[in-house]
Amino acid sequence: MVLCIMLPSQENVGFIIGAIYNDIDMPPATEGVKIEMKDGSFIEIVKGKMIINMVSEIVINTPKLIINGDLEANNINAKTGVSKAGVPYVHP
Repeated sequence: MVLCIMLPSQENVGFIIGAIYNDIDMPPATEGVKIEMKDGSFIEIVKGKMIINMVSEIVINTPKLIINGDLEANNINAKTGVSKAGVPYVHP
């Protein structure tokens, strides 16, 4: 269903102002939200899952970072500080 304004002088000439949604004409479904940057990076939220894809580093400045749940990191074990190759991680 659409909302129209018709010209009083010409009943067959008018303008569509917008859509009116109801139980039959539902608004378009959206799966999620995606924000894309010019460099190809993006942040996407789909069905409760957030995906962050950056072409550069991510910097988090906070006095305390709390992660509830399992932490999985490629190339380094957050608990032991040892990489998958068995090399101890030393902060630069």
